[in-house]
Amino acid sequence: MEELRYYEINGETFPLVITDSEAVLLRAKAEGRAAIGILRDASFLPVAYAAESLEAVDDAFAKEVLHRHLGLPCLITESERLQIREFWAKDWEEMEFLEQDVFAERELFESYIKTQYPFWGYGLWAVLHKESQKLIGRVGIWDGVDGVDSTSLELGYHIFTPYRRCGYGEEACRAVLDWCSKQESTKGRAFYVRVKQSNLASLALAKKVNIKIVTA
Repeated sequence: MEELRYYEINGETFPLVITDSEAVLLRAKAEGRAAIGILRDASFLPVAYAAESLEAVDDAFAKEVLHRHLGLPCLITESERLQIREFWAKDWEEMEFLEQDVFAERELFESYIKTQYPFWGYGLWAVLHKESQKLIGRVGIWDGVDGVDSTSLELGYHIFTPYRRCGYGEEACRAVLDWCSKQESTKGRAFYVRVKQSNLASLALAKKVNIKIVTA
């Protein structure tokens, strides 16, 4: 079984090979094409992405594989004024860093992009102003830490200084929580934020979106 589909990514059209043939997958890899393997008899397939059937490869999954193949960030969700997408290497030059920020080291930032998103499907994402396409902050979720319910997810957010007091933080958090409510990996899980008691703005935001507060 072999199917060739075409998808438009950023105004260009790219092919995607979907097959249960190891030989076809190897050829696609040699030709530099994106491919998804269809599992057959629990056999090993020489690709990073696989599905149980052709019907399981919907447009969302197919486009995610193409974005990974092309090294482009996937769009996570949108709100009225914002786009929330995965980071990519170029974003580092526009970042505003926090104190002791692990992303302040470019090598670690790029390593995070390459490993976090493909493996977990979620993480810390870029917040863009939809109209200007400027990077204005970051928002995201990750697994709970020691001392907090391990089944919960932590929500984090940071709107860069020039863009504060415009409601972007609340809008970004609501968009992420809404997205999480529709994903199999996050649906039904509890959320919390870790906030210092002195950070009155973050405390107020957490209360607005009705999320548990853990003192940092």
